[in-house]
Amino acid sequence: MTWGLRFRVWVCLIGICATSPAWAADLLTANVTLIDGTGAPAVKGAWVSVKDGRIDRISRAPIRAANADKIDGKGKYLIPGLIDIHVHLKGGGAWGDKPAPDIEKSLKGLRAYLDNGVTTIFDAGNNPEFIYGLRAQERAGEIVSPRIFATGQVFGASSLRGRGQDPNALPDWPEIEARLERVIAMKPDVQKFSFERFGANTGEVIPLIPLDAMARIVAYVHAKNVRTTIHITDEVIASTVVAAGMSTPEHPVVTAPISDALAKRIVDGKIAFATTFSIFDDTEGMGWPAWTKPMIAIAQANVKNLVEHGGIAALGSDHFDAAMVHHEIMRIGQMGLPPTTTLRIATLNGAIFIGREKEFGSLERGKWADMVLLDADPLADLTNLKRIHAVYKAGQRIQ
Repeated sequence: MTWGLRFRVWVCLIGICATSPAWAADLLTANVTLIDGTGAPAVKGAWVSVKDGRIDRISRAPIRAANADKIDGKGKYLIPGLIDIHVHLKGGGAWGDKPAPDIEKSLKGLRAYLDNGVTTIFDAGNNPEFIYGLRAQERAGEIVSPRIFATGQVFGASSLRGRGQDPNALPDWPEIEARLERVIAMKPDVQKFSFERFGANTGEVIPLIPLDAMARIVAYVHAKNVRTTIHITDEVIASTVVAAGMSTPEHPVVTAPISDALAKRIVDGKIAFATTFSIFDDTEGMGWPAWTKPMIAIAQANVKNLVEHGGIAALGSDHFDAAMVHHEIMRIGQMGLPPTTTLRIATLNGAIFIGREKEFGSLERGKWADMVLLDADPLADLTNLKRIHAVYKAGQRIQ
């Protein structure tokens, strides 16, 4: 082979490499700053392609995708969809929400979550027929909605005791099992329990169900492949339910600083827990005395302690108003954590809380393309999370 021929072959090979076949994709975001939700630093100049609703490639080099809808990401920031793991959706008649059902109210509420960049919610207690009906419609693509996960009916001490009964008496196990089966038959994504009084209890709190009964109930539900969560406010209850094997608490301890022993058990057990700071900004609306408001500082200190030692906090607003998600983010940001950590609390950790972190919650290959495109850097200022340019659920633009 002559030198000239060799040169032409070499040039041809370079040309082939430079014009490799286009990547098959439905959506391509080009030259964007990627904040993937894992807590990793932002990546500038990233290219993200989506195929069949899932992220199928992330690259620092340009991706050729001739038939894809292309988004110019220059000057923009791509984050995972926000997740709120403590919602009580209005319209179903729960928690004094009357009249009901009011589907128009609930659909407006769901749309508001999308408008605020929230692509997944966990409804932590509602009328089962109402919330499970909406969940079925969302999964069938019949309504415009974030992903809905739900518990339906909260299973508590009152579920096991009738009025006039001995407050220390429980039904026999066959009756408890029958009641649990009726709850499980409705297919909760995570079953919620309450073994203490609702609210921010401030006096001595005694578990309303003995530890051995709690542990047996929790083990029974887990054996059905259903995760569990629970309303807690006090260290006594928190310690008891952690010992009973509960998957996740729906609140931090708010009545006193958490003990080192309990903190270690939560961190070592990789037990995710909700933040729910915002509820203390509405003590009047909740009917709580004004002196409960300072509990937010105790809750924040406890959560910061856990997170700094490796604990898994997840954003939960304990509200029905989508705008409260951003209020909760600001409350989380007040703890002084790195912005990437705060964003992880608002995204990936929520997916961990409901046991779906392999499916969504961060922008990683193979996960659902639930994404929010922002016009400003959220790591520079958390309020920029409101600077929403577009919202995508499974790669489809919905806002």
